[in-house]
Amino acid sequence: MTKSLRWRIPLIAVVIAIGLMVLYPPADKVLKREVVKEVDGKVAESTTLESSWTRIFVTNPVIRETIIREEKGKDGKVTRTKNVEHVSKGKIKLGLDLKGGSELLYKVSVDEKDDRPGITNEIIEVLKKRIDPQGVIEYRIQESGSHRILIQVPGATRTEIEGLKTRITRLGKLEFRLGASSETPEYKEAMEGKQVSGYYKHWLRKKKGEEGDAGKWFLVRNKTEISGEHLLSIYSDRKGIEPVVGFEFDAIGKSKFGQLTERNIGKPLAIILDGTLYSAPVIRDRIPGKGIIEGNFTQNEVNELIAIMRAGSLPASLELEMETMVGPSLGKDSINKGLLSGVIGGIFAILFIGIYYMGVGWVANCANALNIFLLVGTMALLNATMTLPGIAALVLMIGMGIDSNVLIFERIREEKAKGKPLRAAVKAGYEKAFSAIFDSHATSLITGAILAAVGTGPVKGFAWTLIIGLGMNGNIVHINPNTMITDFIKNLAV
Repeated sequence: MTKSLRWRIPLIAVVIAIGLMVLYPPADKVLKREVVKEVDGKVAESTTLESSWTRIFVTNPVIRETIIREEKGKDGKVTRTKNVEHVSKGKIKLGLDLKGGSELLYKVSVDEKDDRPGITNEIIEVLKKRIDPQGVIEYRIQESGSHRILIQVPGATRTEIEGLKTRITRLGKLEFRLGASSETPEYKEAMEGKQVSGYYKHWLRKKKGEEGDAGKWFLVRNKTEISGEHLLSIYSDRKGIEPVVGFEFDAIGKSKFGQLTERNIGKPLAIILDGTLYSAPVIRDRIPGKGIIEGNFTQNEVNELIAIMRAGSLPASLELEMETMVGPSLGKDSINKGLLSGVIGGIFAILFIGIYYMGVGWVANCANALNIFLLVGTMALLNATMTLPGIAALVLMIGMGIDSNVLIFERIREEKAKGKPLRAAVKAGYEKAFSAIFDSHATSLITGAILAAVGTGPVKGFAWTLIIGLGMNGNIVHINPNTMITDFIKNLAV
């Protein structure tokens, strides 16, 4: 075994181990199933029906509860028996064509005076950024009739759908309004319950766990001094240990914000997002154009607000008209036949190169398998969705990998036939095959990039699988001659 193989094999083993951690479990897996008896909400008895040792590898399983029986005793205590499942969510997400998902139909609510041609398409562009800011979820969004938008999301849980509905319907409208300080006559009139011209009472967002109508209010002007349209950047920040939303204005916004704060020192500045007052700090000095939004946020809430404001505000509000669960867009027989054809095609290709090239052929097959494994692991890490066209792209990767190996091995044979020693033949074979392999990978990457840019749904899934696969195909096995295959060939007669 050569020196380079000694360090490459442990490295490959480490990569495989990391890949297994990323991919496990590929599908939803029940880690623990138990029957729990509760009395007035407190666990009185628990019986484990099923338990998997693999639960030690899962840190945050999803808990599903099904009530089997509920009784109320003479003493008024409620006894509830329920089936509890601790489930690890599968790392490989399947698309609408393979698993189905949720379908949401929204109506665009806009006044006649504000209506204009193309407003629905404007909203769709904003929603695309909100639903999938990373561009890896295989959702479908399209106009469905007059002023209606249809959104389909594959394999989402109820919690994910509820979060998505919140992101969709929020206008994302950020406003800064001046308030009246407690020493002003306007504030004193509001304290007496009087209506103050040009002002209104705005209640501060409640803290978590706070109940009832009691809370702090501010007397806020009806006029918006500056809005979120002048935001240059929005980002996650912290004030002490509390997560906050940081913001910075563009040049116009900085000028307006600086003048506003300079002329109104001592007054509260209300920060309002979608009608909710998050904070109203008193202006102590001129603020050049940067600040934070506080509101007793969790980190998830901060991330949600950032995603909404980065996507932009909606020109009109949305009203949910219908929500349904949809089955796989392809029939079960079509899915099975598609998968079967892919498996058969892959097996034949693997057998061909293994039988025809013997030892080096099987090494190439192992490298191809590693490519596919890492490709699927990368997609799971990116939270990308696997569709049937994506599986077709996986099979295509096997074919392109074999094609590259065939070119290299045949070139090596030609060089050996000329009487060159094995090491020189391997070097010349890689050098002469490189241009053809590079051209095929480059043209395929260009095609994949175009499909990813203009395609939607399954077409985009195919494109991203192709792009990621080609990148790994070139870097790990075929284009770089300093690989496991090269070292293995140097020790074998071709």
